[in-house]
Amino acid sequence: MVCSAEPAVTEKKFKKRGRPSKINHRVEAVILGRLALGNSLAKICKRPYMPRYSTITAYIDRNEDFKEKYLRARDDQAEYLAEEVQDIADTAIDRDSAAAASVKINARRWRAGTLKSKFRDKTSGDVHVTSVVNNLLVLTAQRQTELQERMRQALPVI
Repeated sequence: MVCSAEPAVTEKKFKKRGRPSKINHRVEAVILGRLALGNSLAKICKRPYMPRYSTITAYIDRNEDFKEKYLRARDDQAEYLAEEVQDIADTAIDRDSAAAASVKINARRWRAGTLKSKFRDKTSGDVHVTSVVNNLLVLTAQRQTELQERMRQALPVI
């Protein structure tokens, strides 16, 4: 029989220290579901029993699995916002509601474009502003000069 003077070493399992995460599978599902339905992360965080914005962003950085799901929910959000544009356009029935719908549509188009490149406006970088105000056409200075030059060329000199 061999006797040892050293005490037997037992492995202890240490519990994680600190406050437990407020994000569990149920909270993950709520966050991802609401994101996919067009809610902003800031709006979701304001709901009762939801973790703070900074808690969620830190969780995204730490958890690769959740990060992948989060990015997928953001793609779904862009699709949802793009589809919502048609519904908003269909609600316009007069001039005032059309103006309100236009603001909502532009906001959703912009947000969808920031989330997913296929919804970005394909512009050349040149900005041309024209609008009709009280049946008057408002033109950019360059366009007005072009039209005046065309008029001079088209009219015969008397």
